[in-house]
Amino acid sequence: MYKIIILSFKESKRLLKIKKRLKYLNLNFKVIYGVNAKTNTGQKILKKNYNKKRSEFFLGRPLPYVEMSAPYLHLKAYKYIVKNKINNCI
Repeated sequence: MYKIIILSFKESKRLLKIKKRLKYLNLNFKVIYGVNAKTNTGQKILKKNYNKKRSEFFLGRPLPYVEMSAPYLHLKAYKYIVKNKINNCI
């Protein structure tokens, strides 16, 4: 059986629609929330997990906060998958 993982922000309007649809289909799912890069708290979290030298080496430029939030969320989801020993997920 596949585990369904939804990556989203708490303020997302689409998340409500997705949750409603998955509940209607009787599918179990887990929501993993990202960090809002537009808030000071979000920027502090992203800054802690950001390596400026690595970014400049691979991309040739530093990343703005908005671009940091997507990889941070995917890494957070990956850690959840590994921690919970999930073999198959969507």
